[in-house]
Amino acid sequence: MWQLGLLLAAGIATGAAALPPGQVSQPPAPGSADQGGPKPAGRADDQKPATHDQRGTEVPTLVVGMPNAPDRKEETESVRHTGFEKPLPNWWGPEWAIVWATLILAAVALFQLGMFLVQLRYMRAGMNDAMTAAHAAKASADILAAGQRARIQVIPTWETDVPPGQYGYGFVPPAPQFKFGSRMDNYGQMPAANLKNRIGYYLSASDMPDNFAFDDDVPPMSEAGVLGTKQFLLGPHAPPDRYITAAEMEQMRKEELRLYLFGWVRYFDRFPGTLERVTKFCYRVRVTGNPDIPVVFIPHRQHNYAD
Repeated sequence: MWQLGLLLAAGIATGAAALPPGQVSQPPAPGSADQGGPKPAGRADDQKPATHDQRGTEVPTLVVGMPNAPDRKEETESVRHTGFEKPLPNWWGPEWAIVWATLILAAVALFQLGMFLVQLRYMRAGMNDAMTAAHAAKASADILAAGQRARIQVIPTWETDVPPGQYGYGFVPPAPQFKFGSRMDNYGQMPAANLKNRIGYYLSASDMPDNFAFDDDVPPMSEAGVLGTKQFLLGPHAPPDRYITAAEMEQMRKEELRLYLFGWVRYFDRFPGTLERVTKFCYRVRVTGNPDIPVVFIPHRQHNYAD
């Protein structure tokens, strides 16, 4: 280090000795001409004063080319094209908030519509199940009512004008005359109420026609309040005012006459809200000629019905 210090001190002393006495070396001011000192010959910065006429002495403009610099014309075209381009939209800016909100509401509405359709399908399925259950309950109630309700069956009956045992041994009784009627049996599990009954007859040389008009809408011939279970009730006779004579019975045995008994019974069972029940009947009376079983009853192909 001390050698470097000696060298710097020697250099400074040598420079100071080269200057004239009383002058100090200072660096010239930038851009300013040396004031008062001699100017070297041929210096480039010798210029005439500004007041001197310099016409015809203009210095041509120096154009400096730079390698790889863009052409001015191309740059102008590029600026012109790019200066009017629209900026890219800001999808998340305030101006798009209403659009996104509308889309979200539309999506929510579609979702709610889908949920409503699904619920509607389940509701329809539930209604179908409820209807099926209601039908099943009604069928069960009908089955229960069918097993427990009153049921009336009508059986034809007969009687004669000759009491049995009136004539002793060795006496031949006269040929009997007959009357016919109906017997109403309740074979159901409940009493029948408000019974109404009617019986009619058809006596002719020919069979009952298929278009025969049964008197189903005429007033009853007899009425009863209640018919208990496993009990029976006798109805009116047919014909109501006379007997079928012995001669007519013989004609019936020979198939020269034909006798039909028909009628109906209407009643209510004890189940609340049920409609009026009806039983219809029609039988042909056939004479056998056997004194023990003088007649039999054959169901006709029409007018036999029970609900």
